Amino acid sequence: MQAGIHSFFTPTEELARNSRFYDWVFNGMALYQSLSYPVFSGKFESTGLCIETFPNAIEKIMLPQSSIRVGESKNAVRRLVLDRLGYAAEELPSMDFVDAALCSIAAERFHYGKYRLFGNSIDGFIVTPI
Repeated sequence: MQAGIHSFFTPTEELARNSRFYDWVFNGMALYQSLSYPVFSGKFESTGLCIETFPNAIEKIMLPQSSIRVGESKNAVRRLVLDRLGYAAEELPSMDFVDAALCSIAAERFHYGKYRLFGNSIDGFIVTPI
């Protein structure tokens, strides 16, 4: 929160299963399990691992809030991040592709050691580029 990143506080699994809103959490859990790689715990204990990142966090870290106009859409702001990093955001047909591109950038920066962690080893980490 101190970095301007807003995330959802996920309830217990029992409560989450009562709402379709949290389907994305269960889809993510299924994806991690099917990949058979451990989720990054803050330490490099494996040659293959999964990281958790998300577009809102990347946007907040990569773009000064002073450069965002009041009322500007998430899509426009995230495309601006890509443009400033030298990517052709106008070629991406939807916000899903924009968000995937941002997360790919986070993964690339993680690979090269140019990342920042938010969270802890108990609740997990969100990875953002520096």
